[in-house]
Parts: sequence; C-alpha cells; structure tokens
Amino acid sequence: MAGTEDGPPDPPDDLDAQWADLTARLGPLDPGLPAEFTEPGTDDSPGTQEATEPTPPRWAGSAPAPPGPRDHGGPGPEGDDGDFAAPDPGPVLGAPTRNTLPWVGAIGGPIVMLLMLVLWPSAPPAAYLTAMGVTMAGLLTLWWRLPVHRRDDDDDGAVV
Repeated sequence: MAGTEDGPPDPPDDLDAQWADLTARLGPLDPGLPAEFTEPGTDDSPGTQEATEPTPPRWAGSAPAPPGPRDHGGPGPEGDDGDFAAPDPGPVLGAPTRNTLPWVGAIGGPIVMLLMLVLWPSAPPAAYLTAMGVTMAGLLTLWWRLPVHRRDDDDDGAVV
C-alpha cells in the first residue's frame, strides 16, 4: 500500500538500485593517491564502478613505510635511548596529618549522626550536638586552610 497524503511515503523496495543511482550521480572520486598506491587495472570512470565492497589498496613494493611521529625506535636528536622509567609514586596513605583530622570530622560527623538516628534513636541531645560540632569544626578547618591567593608565577601548566 502506498503512503497516505498525511504520513510519510513507504520506503522503496530496491535500495541497491537507489544506492547505485546515487553513487553514479556523484561522478569520479579522485583521492589523489600516486599511481604506485592504486590497484592495477582499476578505472575510476563512473560507468565502470561496481557496487561491491571496497578493498584496501595494495602498497607497491616491500619497502618499509617511513617512520612516523609515534615510531620510537632509537635514540632521538637529544641522544636519549628512549628507556624512560617513571618514578615510583608516593604512598597513598602517607598524606600529611594536617588535613586528615579535619576530613575525618567533616565526613565522619554526619555518618555518626546518621548511625545514631538509625541504631540509637533515644540518644541524648548532647551526642547529636557533639557530632554536629565535630562536623562543623572539620568543615571550618578545611575552609580556613584553603589557599588565599593563586600561584601566579608565570606557570604554563603541568610540570612533567
């Protein structure tokens, strides 16, 4: 049944014929490859193109490709041999204790209050006030230790 005037028309049945017509109207496509990189016997005229799967071009000769920017085969112009070994990272838990206690208070206080609400609903108000005070002290300490000024020493970014 054909499409109605209100709705879109039905899709055509022969998509391959439409694709061939579309590619024939495009004309010859010239990728600009030198003759040694194209397959022998191919003709790019519009009448000889077939609707087959494309094959990759056959590279002429067995000469290796010239080195690219990611080929790190030997020493560079500076004389390095390319054997870079990254330094060992520092310990994860070796953070300075100057900020550890405020973080414990800022995160641990709300967790303790939540646990008291769930596990000990009849806790005295002093316990809730203490947990709230620890939370506020931790947050205020972290805020107080924030840097006041940015480092503007002509820094261009990360140091490698």
